Amino acid sequence: MATTTKKELVDRIAERTGTRHTLVKTVVHSFLDEIIAELGKGGRLEFRDFGVFETRVRAASPSYAVEEVFWEFSRRNPHWRVCGGGIPV
Repeated sequence: MATTTKKELVDRIAERTGTRHTLVKTVVHSFLDEIIAELGKGGRLEFRDFGVFETRVRAASPSYAVEEVFWEFSRRNPHWRVCGGGIPV
């Protein structure tokens, strides 16, 4: 399975819709910025028949990587899960 970059995604959308590359790039970038902002606030994004973007709290845990043991703080990690039947191809 190959990796698709944001640039390749923008190119495909621009070609498929006949829209200027710069406009598509702005829309895709704004969309991703909004996802990041919402997750940063601890929010949850749900796209029907696609998936859910949310954050999960990772508990504090001891770190044994150095000689002196210290506790790492809990933090929020992004998480995505598939919902519904997926996107028909």
